[in-house]
Amino acid sequence: MKPVLKAGFAILCCLFVFALLYLPYKGYACFRQFITGIDKVTGGYGQAHPAPADYYALLAVLLLLAALAAMAVRRCDSVYFYLRRSLFYFRRALMNLFNDVKTTDMLILAIPFFATVYFGLTVPVHFDEAATYIGFASKPLYYCMLHYPEPNNHILHSVILHFTTLLPYTDLLVKVRIPAILLSLLTWMVCWSFLKRYYKTNTALFVTGLYPVVFMSLLYGFSSRGYYLVLLFLIIALYAAYNIIHDG
Repeated sequence: MKPVLKAGFAILCCLFVFALLYLPYKGYACFRQFITGIDKVTGGYGQAHPAPADYYALLAVLLLLAALAAMAVRRCDSVYFYLRRSLFYFRRALMNLFNDVKTTDMLILAIPFFATVYFGLTVPVHFDEAATYIGFASKPLYYCMLHYPEPNNHILHSVILHFTTLLPYTDLLVKVRIPAILLSLLTWMVCWSFLKRYYKTNTALFVTGLYPVVFMSLLYGFSSRGYYLVLLFLIIALYAAYNIIHDG
């Protein structure tokens, strides 16, 4: 790697570590201010308010990440090499997916997709969706990422939902359910690509046409929760495992 690129990479790593160390403190301070109205992280009488144990645990993890980032800076040639390879494989996977879905066979997804959109626009919001929006996605971004009072916060979904709720001139119900609908469509496409490459086209048509219209799959296809993210990453992991086994 050239010296200029190496220096730039080191600076980016330092900025990343600074953000990791600063955001949790800022998040905790803003959270304390939101809950108590106190302008600083104090008890109100000049005495420091003790941070919760979870906050110290988070800082310990981030310090470990900072140490790993420092090691990465020292070995930035290797890191740069693996980053380039990762981007190469990611771009190749996107191109393969795009080539696989360029077929009229994908019309089999038209019925489940329009059904998902219809139910997404007509079915009332259920409790978990409302709790996700009110408790996490409608709050500032740091709150979505750092506040984890219970497993009900699907963090990545909450972060994506936080950005879709910023879309202008759109009904709130549409904003809330856009991520789930688009992710469900992407999951079907990845499933089609996976099955088409390692099994016969008829098998891909059968499975991809059947599972999107199963009750729970259809329900999760428009529910604003992180279930389809789990399914998407599972299929991607299986796809990658088959790719490693068959193609090396």
